Amino acid sequence: KNASLTITAGTRVEFEGFFRLLVQGRLWAVGQAENPIQFTAADGQLDEGWDGIDFLNIPAAVDSSRLEHCHLSHAVAKPDKDGTARAQAGGAVSIIGVNKLSIASCVFENNRADFGAAIYCGYGSSPVIAGNLFQYNTAVWNGSVLFNVYAYPKLINNTLVGNACLAESIFHLCGAVENFNGKVPLINNIIWYNSTNHHSAPQIVSGKDYYILANNIEGYLGNDTNLNIEPGFYGEDSDPFQLTSDSVCVDAGMDHPLALFLSSHDILGNNRFCHSGLDLGAYEYCGGISQAAPPTPQLNLSCWPNPFNPRTCITFDVPQDGPVKLNIYNLKGQLLATLTNTWMIAGVHELTWNGCDQRNRALASGTYFYRLETASGSVAKTMTLLR
Repeated sequence: KNASLTITAGTRVEFEGFFRLLVQGRLWAVGQAENPIQFTAADGQLDEGWDGIDFLNIPAAVDSSRLEHCHLSHAVAKPDKDGTARAQAGGAVSIIGVNKLSIASCVFENNRADFGAAIYCGYGSSPVIAGNLFQYNTAVWNGSVLFNVYAYPKLINNTLVGNACLAESIFHLCGAVENFNGKVPLINNIIWYNSTNHHSAPQIVSGKDYYILANNIEGYLGNDTNLNIEPGFYGEDSDPFQLTSDSVCVDAGMDHPLALFLSSHDILGNNRFCHSGLDLGAYEYCGGISQAAPPTPQLNLSCWPNPFNPRTCITFDVPQDGPVKLNIYNLKGQLLATLTNTWMIAGVHELTWNGCDQRNRALASGTYFYRLETASGSVAKTMTLLR
C-alpha cells in the first residue's frame, strides 16, 4: 500500500496468465500519442485475457494516479476462486473508493465483463475520464463501456462506438453507459453504434438529463443541448473515428467548467482547439482528412442575418445539377422543416426560412441546424433564432 509505480512511454505490459495489477498507492502510466503504453494479454492468451487494473481504496493522502495515452485490450473480469471479488465487473479497469485518478487519451478495446466491460466505478469514486476512445468492448449483462454504482465519474470528450451488450432478452434494459444510484456527468461525448438487444436500444441507462450536456448520442431525447445526428466519422485507416470536415461534431463542444480537465491535445496529439471551438469526442478535427477520392467540390452554405428574427436568408451552392434537400433540425436531431426537396441546376441559390416548422408553427428561440444535401455531398451549420 501507498507505493508508487511509474511506467514510461512505449512500455508494453504483457500478462502471461490471468493476473491483475492491484493499485493501492500511486500508478503513473503516461505515454505519448506516438508512443503509447500497452496493457494486454500475452500472445496465445488473448482469449483467456488478463484480469485488468484495480484501483482499490486508495487513501486521499496518496498523490494522484494517471493513465494517459495507454492502450488497454483483452482484459476480462472474472470472479476469484471464492466467486466474489470484482463481481465480474470492470474488464480493463475497476475503481472503488478512489478520488484522485484521471484516465485521458487512452484506447479501451476488446475488453470483456459481465458489468462494465471497459470500466467499473463504485462506492464514492470520482475519476476523470476524458478524451478516450472506447471501441469493441463487450458486456454480458450491463454497461458495455461503463457500469457505475454509487459513484461520480466525469466523462468528458470521449468517443464510445461499436461496443455491445449481449443480454438476449428484448426486455433486459442495458446500454453503453449505465448508472445505478450515482451521478455521471457526460459532457461533449460521442456515443453511437453501441448495440443491445433491448427493444428501445438505449445508449445510456438511468442517466440524469441535468448532467448530460452537449453530447451526440444516438437516439437520446433528453435536454436540448445534445445532438442525435450521425457523427460523420472518417471510417478509414487506423483511426476510423476521426471526424470529417462536415461532421456536426466539429466545433459543437460546450465550454463547460469540466472541460478544464481535458489535455491540451487530443488522442492523436492534435491541438484541442484547431478552429473556433471544441469538437465533440476524443478526436479534434484539424483538417488534412480527405473525405473521398477524388475530393468532392466545396459546398458553401451560410445564412444572414444570424442570429435572426423572424426570418433569415439561406444561401448555398449546388456544384452540379441534381437532387437538393435543405432541412431544419433542432439540437436533438429531430426534423422540423424541409425547405426544399427538388432537382436544381448548378449555381448559387437562396431560400428564406421564417422560423416555423413544417406546419407553420412558430418555433421558440434557440439554436437550430440547417443541413444541405446534394449529389456532391452534404454540409450542416447552425443558426440562432431570437424571438
